[in-house]
Amino acid sequence: MEAKTRVWLPRGDQGDAWVAAEILSQAEDGRCSCLTLDGEEVVVPREQLEMREVLSDDGADDLTSLSYLHEPAILNNLLVRFNAAGGEGKGRKLIYTYCGHICIAVNPFEWLHELYTVDLMKQFRGSLHEENEPHIYAAAEAAFSSMMTGVKDGIGDQSILVSGESGAGKTESVKIMMHYLAQAAGGKQRSSNTANADVATTVLRSNPLLEAFGNARTLRNDNSSRFGKFTQILFDDGGTIIGSRVDVYLLEKSRVVTQTKGERSFHFFYDLLAAPSSRVSPEQREQMGLSSADDADYLNKSGCTTIKGLNDTTEYETVTDAMGVVGMEEQEILNVCWAIAGVLALGHVRFDEVTGSSGEMQASLVGDEAAVYLHSQLFSVDASELATALLSRQICARDEWYTIQLTKAQAEDSRDGLAKALYERLFNWLVSRINVSMAPANPSWVKSTIGILDIFGFESFKRNSFEQLLINFANEKLQQQFTWYVFKLEQAEYEKEGIVWNQVDFQDNQPVLDTIEGFGGVLSLLDEESYLQRGCDANFMTKLRKARVRKVAPTPGAKAEPILSFPRMGETNFIVRHYAGFVEYDSVGFREKNKDALHPDMVAMMTTSANPFVVALFPESSSGGAEVPSCAPPHFSPRLSPIPTLTA
Repeated sequence: MEAKTRVWLPRGDQGDAWVAAEILSQAEDGRCSCLTLDGEEVVVPREQLEMREVLSDDGADDLTSLSYLHEPAILNNLLVRFNAAGGEGKGRKLIYTYCGHICIAVNPFEWLHELYTVDLMKQFRGSLHEENEPHIYAAAEAAFSSMMTGVKDGIGDQSILVSGESGAGKTESVKIMMHYLAQAAGGKQRSSNTANADVATTVLRSNPLLEAFGNARTLRNDNSSRFGKFTQILFDDGGTIIGSRVDVYLLEKSRVVTQTKGERSFHFFYDLLAAPSSRVSPEQREQMGLSSADDADYLNKSGCTTIKGLNDTTEYETVTDAMGVVGMEEQEILNVCWAIAGVLALGHVRFDEVTGSSGEMQASLVGDEAAVYLHSQLFSVDASELATALLSRQICARDEWYTIQLTKAQAEDSRDGLAKALYERLFNWLVSRINVSMAPANPSWVKSTIGILDIFGFESFKRNSFEQLLINFANEKLQQQFTWYVFKLEQAEYEKEGIVWNQVDFQDNQPVLDTIEGFGGVLSLLDEESYLQRGCDANFMTKLRKARVRKVAPTPGAKAEPILSFPRMGETNFIVRHYAGFVEYDSVGFREKNKDALHPDMVAMMTTSANPFVVALFPESSSGGAEVPSCAPPHFSPRLSPIPTLTA
């Protein structure tokens, strides 16, 4: 390389991925002497350098216009635009950049009001992609315009995929696009099943409800979506919004019973505990056993029960208002609160380990069992049956039924399993309730849809469990879709049209997907172990270590390295080389989480509830499916009997 050539120098050891430099000289062995902009002289192999170009003050608004399209060029361009020159009033506003028809957003971690006005929405309405500065509105406009063009031919359905790491701003981006689509749909409305005639507004105002029950504070994000959702906005042939539907995936229900230090559980737990007296009376608080988040055993172990700048009392008002917007009656809202209080009550159920009559160790309830009694009241089940279900299991062998007493650890798992199942079923009921309310009054009106996918971002924490594997697997799928869209399909189109072009090398992550989901892969071996009566996490790891290991090159042309590997320390851990980097997973608990089944004893006990709302959360009790339950008042006089002392 000639002297004065501008390059990017990898310097990860100093905290920066890349440093700007110039070539001083190149030796015969290919090593280059470089001078950084800070005046430091560094010698590195030629193959580690990337070419650098000088950008304008605002950078390039489309990455495809860059002379060099590689990692440092992309990162530098995004940084230049984020810190765009032009005075204090202009800085931190160029957060959007195109890559062809893909819109890249850099999260400013503040609300830039001037970027999201009605006037700006009108400016994008009906305009071409290249006629305005890069903006997320352009993505929404492209979907709406394509839908309206294609609806005449019966091919109007569109989808928008929102992808990025946790905390990147995906959830807010989805809401911004939904606001744009509501504006683009115009003022006229057709009624849905909701009492609110303004369907578009109702669709938007249902968001706080899903966020309250599906979002939580993580170390990266105060309002992180702990579930994936695919929102379909339904339009008639005139482009009017007439309803919506939400499908949800992978609710992180393990967060109900445990959180990482510094994180919180789902928002509504804290909202309910801080509920204003105007909504939850002192008598109701006493009946529900509510005190404070610091006193709740399921919430107080992480050391974080509040979020700076967030008022849980106000949030309770917002969420319950959203419940009303989607058509929920006061009794339904109260039923939801009762169910949440019941889940919290389970957290106070504690066990001792005692010696049974035959000398084996088994669990016993601690103290006066008040928490069991409270939970039985809130869910209208028999307290004695609840205690029995928590402490024992009924199994059938050779056509005979036997009672097996649980150990303390097994009883705690049983309690936590019930809490997680109850919350998940309540969450799914809320989603169903929203969908029923937002369904169009006449299904035949629906002529086209725009779907927006908001899924978990890629995650890598200090300890990664089964949830992170599934989340990252989903992101691998999205990455492959991105690869197909940007590279494979585009290059196939060039070949079809006979366009002269240079082959672009890219990393295909199909081998990673095969390693995770293919025959003999991680999930396949886990399923195999989960089906076995005596299966365990240790056996799963043994099979994983014997599995055929696929290899992939980290970059095109580089030496292939294994996708699946194992650390030197930690018998329960394995490492997957994802497209975004290495992630080490701890397999402890994988098998139980994969089975994800509430024991039949628990299901049978809950289906005996005297409250139809509770019974409707367990459709196993009927063949009618999971219908939206009727409004039924909570029962404070269920079939109660003294809780037995099951110690022998």
